[in-house]
Amino acid sequence: MDIGQRLEQFIQYQSKSKAKFAEQMGWGKQYLHNLTNGQSFGLKPVEAILRKFPELDARWLILGEGAMLSEEYAEGAKVAIRNRIAYLEKLEELLPYMTQEQIKKVCYMDSHLSEVEIKELEEKAKSGT
Repeated sequence: MDIGQRLEQFIQYQSKSKAKFAEQMGWGKQYLHNLTNGQSFGLKPVEAILRKFPELDARWLILGEGAMLSEEYAEGAKVAIRNRIAYLEKLEELLPYMTQEQIKKVCYMDSHLSEVEIKELEEKAKSGT
């Protein structure tokens, strides 16, 4: 796999769309097309991509060695996912004690309850009210 193909693979992972990726980078679609076809791939586009997407492992992009995402980023993502799961499990326990407004807040606005709100709900859960 050459650098253009690896870039294409990252685009599929990151943006799912070449047009969206080109827009994110401030590039024209034709320029990105040339890069993914292995044409005109120099240091400037590599540097721009790595600055925009620090999670992308430079060694993988340039040489095809290792994993697409940096070890540090992958580990951070795992921690974030574990934290999100723990938060969702806590919300599931507290759901019977939530107001309609709190339920809407976490379901429809993809927002978090404050620590104060969670503590109040935990107190309600303990007292069974």
